[in-house]
Amino acid sequence: MKIHIPFSGFYGTVHGDNLDECIHQFFRNEAGGDSNDGLVHRAQECCFQHFFVEYSRRYTESFSTEFGLSTLNFLALQSPREYNFITDRIVCDIGGMELMQIRKNVEPRALAAYVKERLAPANGFLPFYSDDVADWPDDVVNWDIGQIYLLMEVFAGWHFDLDGYEEYDLMEDSLDDMTEWAGECIPEIHRLCKIGDYVYKRSLRSTKKLVDSVCE
Repeated sequence: MKIHIPFSGFYGTVHGDNLDECIHQFFRNEAGGDSNDGLVHRAQECCFQHFFVEYSRRYTESFSTEFGLSTLNFLALQSPREYNFITDRIVCDIGGMELMQIRKNVEPRALAAYVKERLAPANGFLPFYSDDVADWPDDVVNWDIGQIYLLMEVFAGWHFDLDGYEEYDLMEDSLDDMTEWAGECIPEIHRLCKIGDYVYKRSLRSTKKLVDSVCE
């Protein structure tokens, strides 16, 4: 079955911050600073689609391991054209039996309360689903992908984690070698790194000449 797993997306989140930090690491020189702010900005304008997909795949693997989901597999990343109302979604496949087990493990009152909170009708908001779980189909495999997403949020226990720190922890192991696999996903950045290295080494030579002239 196709489902979405809890994921806050790349826009204005800890995952976007991870990308920004990764870019700065590419251009961090021996002195500890950025070799060239202009190149950092140029790198931020590169196409990151392959990076986002690889990041999402690794995120799915970590999510699967964290919660012991043996049939959960990454399928695709869905990104909106604009981030006004929705954010990135990670699409996965999961076995029907395992999804039913998830439904069984989630405390019914917790799910009912969360659904009531998220789907309560309000001015300007008319939910597509009932805010009463009792109105939903008895069998979870007959739920819509949006209903299953609410179930997965409660299952993960992150529905109150507004800062995304739980998601950050999932990616902690992948952050250690992010520049390595990110570089494979963003080939354009290597050319910018070579330019950055050249500029940095040239600045060192210029500084040395200046120091030598002063000391003469």
